[in-house]
Amino acid sequence: MEWLRRRLPQWMPGVTIPQLLDLQEIQKMTRNSAQEWKDMHHRVGLREGLEQGLEQGLEQGSTAEARNILLRQLRRRFGDVPTEIEIRLNAASREQLEDWIDRVYEVETVAAVFD
Repeated sequence: MEWLRRRLPQWMPGVTIPQLLDLQEIQKMTRNSAQEWKDMHHRVGLREGLEQGLEQGLEQGSTAEARNILLRQLRRRFGDVPTEIEIRLNAASREQLEDWIDRVYEVETVAAVFD
């Protein structure tokens, strides 16, 4: 018991350790602390996962919106859009889509948007 009284403050700095009378109390305290740490890490992991998922969802939604805007602009300016161009739009990044959106009104043909 004395050894644990000396070691626990070193192993768990900043954690208030109650007066311990026997090894069963130490086992219970250790089990409770381990569960608290596990729960804390689980909550942190969930929060980080949710934040990352939200960021990815927003980015995907933003890319889809840019793709739809470009497709609508192409159709209004040039008429039907070839399937190959739609495939290319589906594979493009948001930055690339934004560049193409800007070019729609600067060129004379649908193909020139992508040159």
